[in-house]
Amino acid sequence: GYITIDGKVENMLYPLTIPNKEIYQFFGNTFVRNFFKDQSGFIYLTQYLEQKNIDKFEEKLNEMLEKYVSYHDTGKYKEQFYHGLVMGIVSFLQDKYEFPSNRESGSGRTDLMLIPKNKNKTGFILEFKVAENEDKLEIRAIEALHQIEHNKYDTELKTKDIKDIVNIGVAFYGKKAKVKYKNNKY
Repeated sequence: GYITIDGKVENMLYPLTIPNKEIYQFFGNTFVRNFFKDQSGFIYLTQYLEQKNIDKFEEKLNEMLEKYVSYHDTGKYKEQFYHGLVMGIVSFLQDKYEFPSNRESGSGRTDLMLIPKNKNKTGFILEFKVAENEDKLEIRAIEALHQIEHNKYDTELKTKDIKDIVNIGVAFYGKKAKVKYKNNKY
């Protein structure tokens, strides 16, 4: 009951939601504190994201993957693991953003969207990919970024009159991540 399925997209893909404020707090506090023992890295990650300092976001994400994630954590459903991890990270922003997961927008389905509660703030679209090996991280991150643009995942944010949108493609391989991004102003 901590994360609930909100319909079915296809095969083994399901849109997920965090059902209430208490569960958001669980992810933002208890989950992070118990699983990772340190909230400061997550706080820095969310600050870097909000500040649009995506290079620092990537650096800190890699540091945290190396420090806290086990090789065994990535298991059979790798993309779902990373997706859930990033959802836990952004839960620190629950007072400022809504973050629907696997929601239709444009001509596809976003992995994760951060919709600012204040439309004058930046909105974020995140697409996740898993690379077959470390050498393909950059290629997969670029593919994720292109997918956001090609499928017009920014449609919902534009409809909500969000003028500043950052598209972020993230590729993972084991304990490594590569991030590509593009800031769009409308």
